[in-house]
Amino acid sequence: MDGLVEIADKQGGAGSRIMPFFSTTLVLLLATVNPDVAALLDAERVARLAADASVAAAVLDGESRAVGCELNRGDDAACAQTGLLQAVMKDLASDRRDESASDALEALYRIDALSQQASLLSESTELIADLIEMATRAEELELPDGNVKELRVQQLELRDSEVVLRFGILKLRRRLASLVDRPLGELDVSSLVGSPLAGETTLDEVQASSIALEHRGDYQAVLTLCRCMNADSLPAAKAMMSTLQPGLGLATVAGTLPLLAKLGQRDKNASDLACRRCQCQSLRDQTRESIEQQVSQAILDA
Repeated sequence: MDGLVEIADKQGGAGSRIMPFFSTTLVLLLATVNPDVAALLDAERVARLAADASVAAAVLDGESRAVGCELNRGDDAACAQTGLLQAVMKDLASDRRDESASDALEALYRIDALSQQASLLSESTELIADLIEMATRAEELELPDGNVKELRVQQLELRDSEVVLRFGILKLRRRLASLVDRPLGELDVSSLVGSPLAGETTLDEVQASSIALEHRGDYQAVLTLCRCMNADSLPAAKAMMSTLQPGLGLATVAGTLPLLAKLGQRDKNASDLACRRCQCQSLRDQTRESIEQQVSQAILDA
């Protein structure tokens, strides 16, 4: 939830502090940059409950504690490796919490949208019922004021659409209950639905990407890995590289040694470290580019 609490000061609204900018969905993008959008009832509570209930984050937290349990503090290399592992896992755990929070908020806003549609359908069904009554009377008086059969077909279609929407809302409530680890009964529509989504983003693509990169835990994890990688922490760095991107950190660097030797780096360990640093920088660039593309797509979908 680290990314949830700092944006409000930048955007000038207390409501916006609940909105994580790590999400790539449009609704969360809008909610992040527009304080008026974040007025849904209990949205902050929902986000924080989901973050606290994140199983993936809890697993990473447990692993981080386990790594340091039998640390020999007199071993500099072991301390460096443990420090790197715990720092990266902390960023990854933050990312998983943010992801759970954003999933919960997305479900909340979809419930709000579907509930509004269901209400409109309900009103339309009532209107059709009145029209059917009027058409029936006109038919009895042999007045050409309405087609009862056609109206009844429309009424059935509206009722069918409303049932589909209500079922969709129920599924979203079940998903939300799972994300926040609360009984379904606590998440009735009336306690979740508040002000409708409105407004447009006031940030351009560059600003939006900047905020996203600042708060995305997955990107911060890569930065931490690159920053903390050194000769002592290299074994742990390799392990984390394979976690962040499967395949990295596992193979030998034999293919890169001739090139590195030409640069004067003939020591195998130094060559390996240089190679891994290059790989980490490449991973950083790829992650940044991916996030920027996600934000760009979210803005285009607005």
